[in-house]
Amino acid sequence: MNKRICIAVLCLIFTRSVFSQGMVFFEGPWAKVLEKAKAENKNIFVDAYTDWCGPCKMMVKNVFPLPEVGAFYNRNFINYKLNMEKGDGVDFARTFQVGVYPSYLFFNAEGRMLHRTVGYKQGPQFIADGAAALDTTRQLVTNILKYQTGNREPQILYNLALGLAEAGAPDANLEKEYLKTQEGNALIRKENYDFILRAQSGYRGEAFKVLLANREKFYTVAPAESINDFISSTLFRTLQYAVGNNMNLLADSVMTDLRQFQEPLRSQFLAYAEILKNANNSDREKYFSAMIQYIETYGSRDMEKKSAYAMELANTRQPDKLDKAITWMNSVLEQDKSLKNYEMMAYIYLAAGKKSEAQSISEQGIKVAENIDGDDSALREYLRQATQ
Repeated sequence: MNKRICIAVLCLIFTRSVFSQGMVFFEGPWAKVLEKAKAENKNIFVDAYTDWCGPCKMMVKNVFPLPEVGAFYNRNFINYKLNMEKGDGVDFARTFQVGVYPSYLFFNAEGRMLHRTVGYKQGPQFIADGAAALDTTRQLVTNILKYQTGNREPQILYNLALGLAEAGAPDANLEKEYLKTQEGNALIRKENYDFILRAQSGYRGEAFKVLLANREKFYTVAPAESINDFISSTLFRTLQYAVGNNMNLLADSVMTDLRQFQEPLRSQFLAYAEILKNANNSDREKYFSAMIQYIETYGSRDMEKKSAYAMELANTRQPDKLDKAITWMNSVLEQDKSLKNYEMMAYIYLAAGKKSEAQSISEQGIKVAENIDGDDSALREYLRQATQ
């Protein structure tokens, strides 16, 4: 093998090892980052984090090491991590108004910001963020400048509204401005449904109002179940907020919207709304009564709530409620023999004083944990308590 071939093979091996090891971060001052970006003709990615930020740590653990993430970011960016509460990060946070963590900022080699997003991301979405930063039609800062110079093309409004939402700064007026360009037959499109989902302006935003008013029309571009799930979760989240903050007019508005659904969804949604409305009621029996009525009627459709409410009933330590908790949790476990459900079942049996049942369930759950290499520490603690 001649020398030229050897060098080529070594370069190939090196390239593959770099792109398969996850993201590689440059260490050094910002000035050196700019020098390196200019020398390699690349843009710059900055992970703006803090020591106390949980999602920041999850990105470091779960996303940055992914080979596909590393392949994309190492090829296109000089990657740089900066703590926003230490050293140069303090001035950086002030200069670029970083207040949400994690924040991801994208710059050109001259140090001009092009794009930014926030929050924990799965690998594909994180790569999509980087792709948007490389696309001049989707770069947030580029679109802001276009808007400021009077460009009101629908695509500019679309990209800018979504860019701001993904940067943690949704703009309700911009969202409304875009949707006004989509009135009539232009509105009911998959692209606009995606816009509504991603706009993140909540119950009071124009996007949600448009979806609510045209719900059945949007069934032609997206599954009805997905649309109803999105609408109902938004309504329930808003109702919970309104009840917790004594905002009666807002709560009444949400209830009116819930009544617009057709049966059988309407009855189910209104029954769940009664639970939320009574969550802070000093008369706890009204809360538990609404909970029991909901699960007894709709529990087979909503296993997640069934298990959660079983735990709440168990915590009352009242015999009649403990019996219901055992019945509910057993039915959940029959359908989903997950480690989490074994833990909850063992806990409820112990709360009811049924140690032999708690021992049996704990032992079964420990076997499940062994098969999936799961954490069985909680089940071993319940087993210890059951055999004392």
